[in-house]
Amino acid sequence: MKFVRKIWLLGFLLVAALGASLVAGLVSPTEANAQASGEVEVDGRGFGHGRGLGQYGALGYARQGWTSDQILDHYYSNTSSATIGSSSAIDPSAVRVNLAFAADRPTTVELGSGSLSLRTNSGAAIATVSTGAVRLIANGNGTTEIQTSASCSGPWTTLRQVSQAEVNVHKVSNASGTDGLLEVCGASRSVWVEGSVRSTRSSAGAARTVNVVDIEHYLEGVVPNESPASWDFAALEAQAVAARSYVIAGDTRFQPYADTCDTAQCQVYDGVYTTRNGFRQATHSRTDQAIETTRRIIRVFDNGRVARTEFSASTGGYTVNGDFPAVKDDGDAIAGNPFNTWTETVSLSTLDKYGLGRATGVEVVERNGLGADGGRVLRANYIFPSRSLSVTGDQVRVDFGFRSNWFSFSEAGDGIDRSEDAFVTEAFETFTGSTPTSSQLATWRGVALNDGRLAVARRLVRDDHFSGELIDDLYRKTLRRGADRSGRAYWVDQLGDGTGLDEIGQYFYSLEEYFIRADRSNSGFVANLYRDVLSREADSSGQRYWTDLLDRSVVSRHEMVFFFTQGIETRTKRAERILNSVVGKGNFTRGDLNEYAQRLTEVDDIAIAAEIAADLL
Repeated sequence: MKFVRKIWLLGFLLVAALGASLVAGLVSPTEANAQASGEVEVDGRGFGHGRGLGQYGALGYARQGWTSDQILDHYYSNTSSATIGSSSAIDPSAVRVNLAFAADRPTTVELGSGSLSLRTNSGAAIATVSTGAVRLIANGNGTTEIQTSASCSGPWTTLRQVSQAEVNVHKVSNASGTDGLLEVCGASRSVWVEGSVRSTRSSAGAARTVNVVDIEHYLEGVVPNESPASWDFAALEAQAVAARSYVIAGDTRFQPYADTCDTAQCQVYDGVYTTRNGFRQATHSRTDQAIETTRRIIRVFDNGRVARTEFSASTGGYTVNGDFPAVKDDGDAIAGNPFNTWTETVSLSTLDKYGLGRATGVEVVERNGLGADGGRVLRANYIFPSRSLSVTGDQVRVDFGFRSNWFSFSEAGDGIDRSEDAFVTEAFETFTGSTPTSSQLATWRGVALNDGRLAVARRLVRDDHFSGELIDDLYRKTLRRGADRSGRAYWVDQLGDGTGLDEIGQYFYSLEEYFIRADRSNSGFVANLYRDVLSREADSSGQRYWTDLLDRSVVSRHEMVFFFTQGIETRTKRAERILNSVVGKGNFTRGDLNEYAQRLTEVDDIAIAAEIAADLL
């Protein structure tokens, strides 16, 4: 790769109207639509947030002979085993589970055999229904309308309206199986549950259905839905303790009407029977046994506070710092874990939703440093044609539907067309004086692919660094000294405001300081113009001709400067200097030189520099 570090020796001949400077890595927005499919190969690890216990890791350790206590001590190393105390914030005999599948609709409950007893929260009787089903409509005025039917399918008859905002449905039944359980009917499915069912409202006034159930019965509907009942017993016991402690620790998201929910947002709970994924029993004798052998056991911190023992399917080999210290998870590598490592192919078109054009790549910029490949992604950049968008690793996970935020975009298939990288790098180095970072490279690559190489060159040539070099060279060429700080800043600003470099150059060459450098003589002034503008010594006839014009005051020094810029010789020299500066000596033909010399009759030197870069780099 060629690294261009030349100072442009164009003097006042470079005509420019440079715009505002660019902040490194950030360009002005532009609309661009990538045509490439932008498929991306991704290698990842784990499934879930990675905090606390890893379910596959627990299985792996169980198969190594670890007990459930050892598994829990490993994942929750700053906690210890305890039993539920009387001061618990959550009543273990009445855990309130928000049934999300029944939200925003009347609470509808059916009993196959027996009667339904409707009560207040204090236990006072409201009504007894033996017709099979009730529907409770929570009104906005704090009352509840009670309707009855033979089944959840209706039709419904209004029994009466009561002044209670919350009404509880209890069963009176000696039947077994589904007939002896309360069936909660939702729009998408039904569940049969132990305990009671409550009609209530959220803090925002939305209708909610809540199952009020003993903690151990609740766990019977959770554990086999979180860990397969066929797994090793120690892993099931560890899951039971983690699930119990998680609930007893409390969850304020559903207050004041519930303590937890029935989805993966909390823990998956399907009661005793469910029609989710077809009718099935949601409990299992092996997990019931694991729950019983760990009855009332939870995990607590040293101060006695109950630990909210989060868990996820697979940690990928390392847990995440949070309430519990991060630990290496060797158990996660157990054979049969499909999530320890995984590979996906996704399309960058997924990011079109951001409205920034077709993304050209994703760059990981920060990881947590734990485990393979540097660990989980904390920050990443989405690379669009006009800008880079900084996002969290969790946002990338959501956007692409990854199993976790531990992922890597493979170099071979990261969706990035790298065919423009060499051009972008050389243009960046030529016009900014530095090598592009990976983020800058990706940004300008996107511009090249979507808008063309000339668009890249035209924007980079306006960089503040380039303007400064032009001014520095003008000082050296005319006054034989470096620019003073304030003068340099002033003239860079003038370029940015649209003043042409030819105008600035004419001013410099007309300064008394330049005339003094020529020994205050007209002949010295002419000789210097030949050397500085045309890069050659003056021929004797030319020297006499121009000196005579000055001596007789036919032209002024300022007018002579203007004349020296107009001829074909000057344009050819200008084109040669630009070519040398952009592509280097020997990397262009005589035809290139003639073409760009002629082009200088139509556009300025800055435009020519951009065109040369786009054509020849």
